[in-house]
Amino acid sequence: MGLPSAANGAVNLRYVIALTVAVAAAWPAGASDVEGSFPINPSAIDDLTPAQITPCNGNIHWSPQLEPASELDALAANPSVRRNGKRLRVGKVTYVNKQVPPEVDNGIGYVFMGRYRAAPLVLVSVAQYESYAWRLVDPATGGHADAAGLPLPGPGGRVFASATRSDGDNEPGLQIIEWRDGGFSGVNLEAAYPCDLVWRGPDELSFRLRVGETAEWRPARAVRKDGAWKIEGP
Repeated sequence: MGLPSAANGAVNLRYVIALTVAVAAAWPAGASDVEGSFPINPSAIDDLTPAQITPCNGNIHWSPQLEPASELDALAANPSVRRNGKRLRVGKVTYVNKQVPPEVDNGIGYVFMGRYRAAPLVLVSVAQYESYAWRLVDPATGGHADAAGLPLPGPGGRVFASATRSDGDNEPGLQIIEWRDGGFSGVNLEAAYPCDLVWRGPDELSFRLRVGETAEWRPARAVRKDGAWKIEGP
């Protein structure tokens, strides 16, 4: 898997290790017949689709590996975002990497991943000592929303799905994030190892959920009715 790297040595080895663990944990490899990997296009993250990277394969993990571009390549493709040593400037907001002695656990590192095509939003990876997040950022307002899994937009680019199957930091589940008027809102939905995610429209996301202790996957969907999201089925 390609490792995002910060310019000018701004992210020290500890952050590089943390980010490596974070990305690997977010999309772990499991025993499966799914082959290959999926590069993240820093000019259009939404070239990926949820269905590509969330296959039901009989395992509680997803198999396809994500290959983020290096931060240098991501910055080159997005000249409006700039790195100056420890500082990452994204529109109206500046993120500062915090390096601390090895025995202290409150360091934090930010790595620019790229932008979306369907909406004027960008993605920043946030790595702390034993946690991580994929951060959607609106450069025009500085607003942001954090997701446990890679957030991928539905039709129109304003609603995002972020799903996790199984890793060390996050329970399996589904997160819906909406961007509107420069701000973000979202909801976390309980879902047993969601896979095969497909947007059916801006108000409907279909997927499969694990049922019982066996690897049986049944159809379900998340729908928005009267402004609220809920899961129907299986």
